[in-house]
Amino acid sequence: MKRRLRVTFCLVALAAILHGADSTALRLRPAPPGAVVQAAAGAKLEFMGACAGRRRRGLTGSPPKESGSPTSTSSFRARSRGRRCSPGATPCGRAQYKRWPGRIPAGRVSNEIVHQIDFFPTLAAAVGADIVPKDRAIDGVNQLPFLEGKQSKSNRDNVIFFADFQLRAVKWKDWKLHYVFMPEPRTPTPPLMRLFNLRSDPKEESDIKDANPWAQSVMDKIVADFMATTERYPHVPPNAPDPYAPPQRN
Repeated sequence: MKRRLRVTFCLVALAAILHGADSTALRLRPAPPGAVVQAAAGAKLEFMGACAGRRRRGLTGSPPKESGSPTSTSSFRARSRGRRCSPGATPCGRAQYKRWPGRIPAGRVSNEIVHQIDFFPTLAAAVGADIVPKDRAIDGVNQLPFLEGKQSKSNRDNVIFFADFQLRAVKWKDWKLHYVFMPEPRTPTPPLMRLFNLRSDPKEESDIKDANPWAQSVMDKIVADFMATTERYPHVPPNAPDPYAPPQRN
């Protein structure tokens, strides 16, 4: 007789950086030139999805579609001019799907921004756990009211992209400003600063910075506000002990 576990809350969170076919350990079917990277990415995501399904079945004894606990999946959409989705290119877009019967309304579609760093405060709020530190900066925000349909707007309207400790880009609403345009890793391409409207130009092909000079000041303020928090709450130093205790502030 199979024993079924009673699970009131279950999350399977999968995160990955998708590299080219040369770095994947998965066996792929032969693909035509130009499709290898996409095939590798698709195979990785299919593999992660299968693992998530097996984990959910092990916890609940039923497939995910029959469970009342929340699920979260992410669909990676490579927009790096059809070649690569990597931190060096910073163009990745992901469509997330969340299911929690009785808490998250079914059938809602939104273009609002939810970042993966929002998971921690959001899940803490969902389970009623007072575990979000108050003695340091927490970049994630609680998105539970948005996910539950209690508000139409996300609690964030921007995302800052860093790679190799370098500021690369800022996404604000439908706009994205590249401070260092890099279609391929470690290959900056002039002009370095470029602006795109992701709703009308999701592949980031038409630079419209000169036609929208107001945009840089908006993005610069977002970066300045973030940098101010690093002055108030300094970064964790290298080789710091774990758990880390921030210095006391006067």
